[in-house]
Formats: sequence, structure tokens, C-alpha cells
Amino acid sequence: MVSGISCTCARFAEDIRNVVNDLGPDGVRVLPVLGVGGLQNVNDVLFLKNMDMAVVDEDNLRLLKKKDPVLYANVEQRVHISRSSTIPSFMFSCETKSSLMTI
Repeated sequence: MVSGISCTCARFAEDIRNVVNDLGPDGVRVLPVLGVGGLQNVNDVLFLKNMDMAVVDEDNLRLLKKKDPVLYANVEQRVHISRSSTIPSFMFSCETKSSLMTI
């Protein structure tokens, strides 16, 4: 899931799809989804069934934790975060192995 077609992250999603897709009968499929924005994308990955990955700005997690400390207090334990050393981004996976990449 990305914020929109004009977002740079849409290209990331397309690249991930191109590399990961296996069209065989038991293959893994990546279907990019256009979301409505970073904050909603975080919520969609955390709470929507079968929404496995999103790309958002890293600031969104900090903002959500500040907005609702109870709901998002342990978000780091609920997701897997992978950051780049050159770009302030991360990918996270929910308890059900969903992922979020932030830029």
C-alpha cells in the first residue's frame, strides 16, 4: 500500500512487485494498493485483514504514538522495522507478518 500514484514510494511498490511476484500455482503475489495517506496506511496494515505491507513516512509512527499512546504504545513490538542507513525509512511487519516500509 502506498499513499498515491505520484508518491515516490509507488515506484518502490512496483519494484517489490516485479522482484517478488511468482505467477506459478503456489507462487507469491504482490498487489500494490493505493492508500489515502501515511497515517491511514499504518492503521490499514495494523488492523485490516490481508493488508500486509505499506510505505509511509517514518514520522507517522511517532505521530500516532503521540496521538493515542495506549493504542500505539507497543507498536515496535507488533511490527518488524528495517531501516536504511542512508534514507530515514523502515519496513515493518505486524504480528501476522505484515510489513510497512517508511520513507
